[in-house]
Amino acid sequence: MPKCIKVYKKYAETLRRLLLSRGFLDTEYRITIDKDYVLIPIVEHRSLDLIHDIIEKYNAEIITNCTLEHYRMRKKELKPPSYDMVGDIAIVREKVVENKKEEIIETLKQLHPRLKAIYVKEYTTGIHRTAKLRLLWGNEVDHVIHKEYGLRFYIDIHNVYYNPRLSTEHRRIAEDIRNGELVIDLFCGIGGFTLHATALKRITVIANDINPYAIYCLLKSIILNKKRLKGDIILSINDAYKIHSILKEKIADRIIANLPHSSHLFWNTYNYLSHRNTILHLYSIASTEKDLLSFMEKYLEKYLWDIMGVRKVLDYSPYRYIYRVDLVKL
Repeated sequence: MPKCIKVYKKYAETLRRLLLSRGFLDTEYRITIDKDYVLIPIVEHRSLDLIHDIIEKYNAEIITNCTLEHYRMRKKELKPPSYDMVGDIAIVREKVVENKKEEIIETLKQLHPRLKAIYVKEYTTGIHRTAKLRLLWGNEVDHVIHKEYGLRFYIDIHNVYYNPRLSTEHRRIAEDIRNGELVIDLFCGIGGFTLHATALKRITVIANDINPYAIYCLLKSIILNKKRLKGDIILSINDAYKIHSILKEKIADRIIANLPHSSHLFWNTYNYLSHRNTILHLYSIASTEKDLLSFMEKYLEKYLWDIMGVRKVLDYSPYRYIYRVDLVKL
């Protein structure tokens, strides 16, 4: 029997969306109503530590053996592949497709009646980390409007990097920021952290990225959300190594460094932008928290940063995870 989360009805839809965005919703089973509660099925193979925060927030309960009904499609169990929904398109991994093309198409069409296209993500390439996408079904799409917590994001799916599973992380960081801060989103991409932060707080964010397509998308998103934004956004298209040529030193109250593969290469930039007590949210990939801290120790000593906390954010690959390390400048 599957695991599920038992939650009050009034929180059920919000929780369902969060679980889906973080890859925890088990779509092989039906969501079931039980008096004043809703039972939402969750996948078995992922660590519940990654959703502990939302379980607590919505006063939910984990049930280990739920009696839930399987979905049926043409008298077969409906087994959707691992996929991401971005706007009204679905993106599946190359290894998922193999000889199951028709089954995947029919399954996703059943689950998402308004689906416009299904793409296969073959690989990620270049310094802009863009996905090479191949159309599996539907009509070619050049951009989508994707929603996170009511905010609308304009996404050029062929020329920018975007991970819908980071939506909760975007919100979490935005909630931690204090009014009046100057925040530098150093590798902002399409502006996930930037838009959430300025929607919640009266702050100034310098949103920088080396990819001009990403900054164009962020500009379009600012226009889409202009009535919801409380803070100010300054856009910058620059290599983070050269940011000192356009920004004054020691101006950042907070730096967001979401570049997991190479965030450890920019310590000189972080130090240039920081003053005492500047907060740095640094994202990195590691197998364990212990391995990550061991790797970072030499940098922290050399560049004078202290650890405030470490959090596992996402699964990256088998036995490897994306972590966020929260640091403060000494």
